[in-house]
Amino acid sequence: MSVRDRLRAGRIPGVVISIVAYVLALVVAVAVTRAAGLDDPWAVLGLATLVGTVVVFAVSVLVDNSSMYDPYWSLQPLALALYYIWTGREKIDARQIVVTVLLFLYSLRLTSNFYRDWPGLGKETSATCRSGSASAKLTGR
Repeated sequence: MSVRDRLRAGRIPGVVISIVAYVLALVVAVAVTRAAGLDDPWAVLGLATLVGTVVVFAVSVLVDNSSMYDPYWSLQPLALALYYIWTGREKIDARQIVVTVLLFLYSLRLTSNFYRDWPGLGKETSATCRSGSASAKLTGR
């Protein structure tokens, strides 16, 4: 059994690779936005979202599993909210804290539901399997 087959067969390697991909996306997004030297917070959010999306999508293509991209939709809003709180930290009010806590709970619930039911890289979730793998369509495999 090849290394690729072993990675695709297990649940734990898939979860680890996906967590590494999300941490990598965050690190690269922060590095690119800092290097860009943007002053406008909306421009920073837009660029960071674009970079994070590209990194997670690239990793999902590399591992040939577009389901790995699914947690992005529950984690990205939290990252945006935390950036918003960070940039406006001098004037944080109770409403912003409550909304961020609720968003954290939403992210935690959806992401944990995904990882609880995801069998790993060897299988994509039914939503992506209905129309075929997005990475297969992109790469022609």
